[in-house]
Amino acid sequence: MLDLVAEELELMDEIYEDSPLSINEAFCDSSIAELDLPKAIVLDEESSLAHAVETLKNNHIGAIIVVKDKKITGIFTERDFINRLNTERSNIHVLKLKEVMTSDPFTLRDDDAISYALQNMHWGQYRHIPIVDKEGHPLYMLSVRDLLHYIVSFLPERIQLNTANPYRGVKHRESA
Repeated sequence: MLDLVAEELELMDEIYEDSPLSINEAFCDSSIAELDLPKAIVLDEESSLAHAVETLKNNHIGAIIVVKDKKITGIFTERDFINRLNTERSNIHVLKLKEVMTSDPFTLRDDDAISYALQNMHWGQYRHIPIVDKEGHPLYMLSVRDLLHYIVSFLPERIQLNTANPYRGVKHRESA
């Protein structure tokens, strides 16, 4: 399996040889620290669910790092909100983040390889992974969107500016 992946990466390198870094180098040799990630949005686990949802909405993000005493205790995502909230019996102003978050999330450090992040997002089916320092304090939130922007940056301009598809009107996103 690894031989097949290596062979595919070599072929991609040949195709995109005009990129400053080869795709293989970009994924295997580059660290998460090289991505331009925004600072993590962090809330205490005692924060209300209403405050967390408002924070997601106001920041146009899909996940928040949850902490207690500056250490990560969980992650709260829009998926947590949808899957764990019983709307008939739940008061989002009373519920605490610790009651609906995903506890003990998988984390990475900023010196981990981008390929390792991508692999873990794929196999773990994560859309967001908290990035922490050596002491476990939150630094950033890595999203699938961040990795997609990184991947697209290696595509030739002719692909990025592809207008082969006809214009079919304004499309509206279904969520943040």
